[in-house]
Parts: sequence; C-alpha cells; structure tokens
Amino acid sequence: IAKVDIKGEVTAIAPGLATITVTTVAGQHTETYIATVNPTVTISGTTEVGRMLTADTTAPTGASITYQWQRSNANGTFEDIAGATSSTYTLIPADATQFIRVIVTANDSGYSATTTSEPTIAITSTVAAIEGVGTPTTVLQLGETTTRTATTIEAGTKTWSSSDTTVATINETTGVINAIAAGTTTISYISTNGGTNLVNVTVYPEAAVVNPAYPGVSTTSGPILPTLTGSNNSATVKIFSIGRIKGVVTGFFSHSGTLNITNINLNHINSIEIFYVGKDNNGVVIEKGSVTVIINS
Repeated sequence: IAKVDIKGEVTAIAPGLATITVTTVAGQHTETYIATVNPTVTISGTTEVGRMLTADTTAPTGASITYQWQRSNANGTFEDIAGATSSTYTLIPADATQFIRVIVTANDSGYSATTTSEPTIAITSTVAAIEGVGTPTTVLQLGETTTRTATTIEAGTKTWSSSDTTVATINETTGVINAIAAGTTTISYISTNGGTNLVNVTVYPEAAVVNPAYPGVSTTSGPILPTLTGSNNSATVKIFSIGRIKGVVTGFFSHSGTLNITNINLNHINSIEIFYVGKDNNGVVIEKGSVTVIINS
C-alpha cells in the first residue's frame, strides 16, 4: 500500500491503509502514523451524446464502492446528475457542450476514501434531431390538432417515450403522439446504435369561445368590421372565413372580417355564417367562434 525510505518519505503504492512506524536510533521512542492512500479514478469512453462512459478505479478489491456522476458548464460549477450512481453513465442530450466527472468513494474495514476524476472534454452531439413536433408549425392543442408523429433520421431502431403520459402518450414504435391534457412533457428516443435525443413538447388547452358580432348589416350600412367582445389581446393573428350562405347576397368579405353588402334578394332568407380563429405568434389557437349574420334590406 505504501513504502517509506530512510529519510521518512512515504510513497503510495496501492489504495488502502498503511501503518507507518518510526523508532528512534536508541529505540527509546516509537511513533505510528496511519496513512490513507486514495484510489485513482479515470473516465473511459467516447465523449458523445448517446455513448457510455465508464469509471475505472483502483479501489481495493472487496471494498464497497459508490459512484456519483456530475456535469458542469464552462464556468466549472459541477452538480450531481440525478440517478447517475453506477460505474457507467450514458450521455444524454442535456450533457451536450458540458463537462462530465465522477466521484468515487471506497469503504472497507475502517478504510474510507473519496476521489474525483478529472473532467472530460466538452461533450459533443451528432445525433439526429426530433422532427414533427415541438415547433410553431407542429402545435399540439386540445380541441384542435391532438395527434402528431415524431420522426428522426437517426440510424438504427428507435424506441420512443414520453416523460409524462398524463400530458401526452407516444407509441414507442411508430412515434405517434396523442395529446391527453394541457401541460408539458419530454419526448425522446433511444436508438439501437446508441443515439438518443429529446424535445420538450407543450400540449395547449382548448381555445376560448369568442363569437364575433355584426350589428345592423344591410345594403346601406357600408363596410363594417366585426366586434370581438372579450377578445384576448395575445391573439395576434385573427382570421375570418365564410362558411354557409343562405339566399342571394353579393358584395365583398375580407379576411379581417369586413363585410360590405351590395345586393340582396328579398325573396330569400339572406344570411352568412362566419367563422373566427385567433392565434398567437406560435400558431396556438387562443380563441375561436362563429356567428350567423342576418342581412337586412
């Protein structure tokens, strides 16, 4: 475990406990010193997301060994990685650009020592991204689009999962996502080639009902805009569309909802069904509604 030369210099040989005894030349005085030799620990493996790192330690055979993997940013602050307490650790997307180290503690018959590895170089990520969900054009919303399909070009066979199945489930083979309730979940895959990636997905609640109104529409009222009582100011994209028309009505209608009736046939029941959708800048439907506008002479 350790050796000492005639000058009293102690050299570590292997981890463990060593008793160093010093006796005077005359043999009248003896002192002992317990030397603890800490184990060494190094990290082996490829520093790439999806790959596995291994803690290689010289802890004494038979010792009880515990592991705690940590990650840090370039500022050097290391924090424990939850659940990473075995001799191996598979790098996840959250590790990209970070630095990884491991702390090893060995205990054996009065011997207890803790040592920390040198950090790895910055973790790289070459795994393919997840597409089909998690962008403004792939919104999941109750009452609107409640199903999406997650895809990736990553090689190998992928197994998909959702971190919160009360928010959204995903078919582990096909990647089909079904929205269940408003909230946020993490969609991820693990490939047989070792690649893994994730994306945070929000399921938005149903839109509020806001029905537009057109007071006093007639051929003499000129162009009028709809009113939206209780409209949400965060609905920055407001779209109006015509549904069903009963009777004979001519004029023009704009996507801003402006009506200008130029002619009606009094021998018919003249009405226009108009639909309204208000979205935010992320494509989420904030509010929607409809109204049947009666055209008077």
